[in-house]
Amino acid sequence: MAAEPSQQTAQSNIHKNMNTNSQPKSNAITPAGHNPVKPGMEQSDRRTVSRRGFLGAMPKVVTGAAVGAGVLGMTPGTQSEAQAQLAPQLPWPYQQLNPQQVAERAYAGFYVKGCMYGVFEGIIGELRQLIGAPYTTFPVLMMEYGKGGINGTWGTLCGTLNGAAAAINLVSPAPRALIDELFYWYNQETLPNYRPATPRHEIVPSVSKSPICHASVQRWCEASGLPPTSPQRAERCGWLTASVAKFVAEQLNKQTTGTFTAVHERPADPRHCMECHTTIATKKVDHGKNMDCAQCHSDLDELHWYPSRHLQLRWTGGGTLEQADSINGPWTVAPNQYNPQAIPLNTPLKFYRTKR
Repeated sequence: MAAEPSQQTAQSNIHKNMNTNSQPKSNAITPAGHNPVKPGMEQSDRRTVSRRGFLGAMPKVVTGAAVGAGVLGMTPGTQSEAQAQLAPQLPWPYQQLNPQQVAERAYAGFYVKGCMYGVFEGIIGELRQLIGAPYTTFPVLMMEYGKGGINGTWGTLCGTLNGAAAAINLVSPAPRALIDELFYWYNQETLPNYRPATPRHEIVPSVSKSPICHASVQRWCEASGLPPTSPQRAERCGWLTASVAKFVAEQLNKQTTGTFTAVHERPADPRHCMECHTTIATKKVDHGKNMDCAQCHSDLDELHWYPSRHLQLRWTGGGTLEQADSINGPWTVAPNQYNPQAIPLNTPLKFYRTKR
């Protein structure tokens, strides 16, 4: 019976396998797995080598459920320390990127697996090229799901923003400020603002005013006069993929050097909405507070469009709100019991009281 490998041997083998996969040969996008392969190796050989390398590095006494428990536990001083190197803590290491190269890689990636994949591969692919592991272990192809606003059909969150936020969260020590800046920039700027080196079509830019895929596309269609099924629309999203990836690389570079500053702010319309809806409005909200509310809430009443034409009625102490046309009554239960509530200025004279 062959001798069992020691813990030191297991760690050595894993390091050896990771180092073997950490030197990509070129900037070419390799969607089949992104791990560089020696010339002349067949696909079956690659799978065999990968499996042998992994199994050779794992102590054979760890089997079945014990393997899962060890990986999750990461107990210091055990064989799990070697396994832990396959899943490093966030953030992953970052080196400053060339935004132009990131943009070109993202544009090419768009035509491989879509917008979310393109942005993520543009950034993470360059880091894989510069750093190697752990980026050689990330299944970048999973990012295809975000194209077309999820699954190529839903038109929800723009895939470029989805992929960009994932990349930022993977490598940034303080991702929230960068993600907020990215979304504000996307909503407010005239995009796309990057022209690829060899474009397929020339593109008219537009302002999306929304992170939602179908709203962004619709506003571009209105600006260009072209239908969403046109090849120019697809090219527009390719340019947009490159533009977003380039912007994110620039912001990550600035954060690395300590020069990042948020330039874009929440627009005036949602700020105005939040003045009521985070304090006195009956329906208080927090999520969605950075978006233009009217793009989804198309049934807003007159109060929301013309708040200056209303008075606000509110009271303390609880009780039932009653109303009357005269101070002497008769008093009836008010049909609207919301506290507070808006009373249009053109409402006939009313008196109000609360009764416990």
